[in-house]
This record gives sequence, C-alpha cells and structure tokens, in this order.
Amino acid sequence: MRALEPELQSAVPRSVSAFARRFPDLRGPIIVYLMPSLGRFSSEQRPVNGRFVLLLGVDNILCLRGAALEGLVEHELFHLYHFQ
Repeated sequence: MRALEPELQSAVPRSVSAFARRFPDLRGPIIVYLMPSLGRFSSEQRPVNGRFVLLLGVDNILCLRGAALEGLVEHELFHLYHFQ
C-alpha cells in the first residue's frame, strides 16, 4: 500500500482539478482519506463530522493504475457533487 501512495498523491489532486473544471460549482475543499478498507471497499463517500468525505480503500485499489484510478476518483467525486 505504501508503494501506491505516490501515485495516489498525484492522481487524486489531478482528478479533483479535472472534475472541478467541469463542475465549477463543486464546493471544496474535498477531504480525502487514504486508508486500508480490509477488503470492504475501493472508494466511497461517508459523512464525517457532518460533511461528506471521500474514502479510498488503498488495499482494494492496488490493481488500478492510471486512467482507471482517476476514473474511480472522479466517479466518487460525482457522488460528492450530488450530495452538496
């Protein structure tokens, strides 16, 4: 999972920026938690302290690379956009 961290640290901001260009009324900042999901999820949104955040289950997304990873993040951002 540590080996994936550099890729996530570049892919997630890139995905958020691309999404915000297409949907400029997206309210930020977007809070993203990188965490082990213990096999439960790859990505999802949950309320934390009254605000929806993006959770990335690093253990389940190890097989995703490049466009697939960014597509996953953008898909979840669309859910956050709907929640706002």
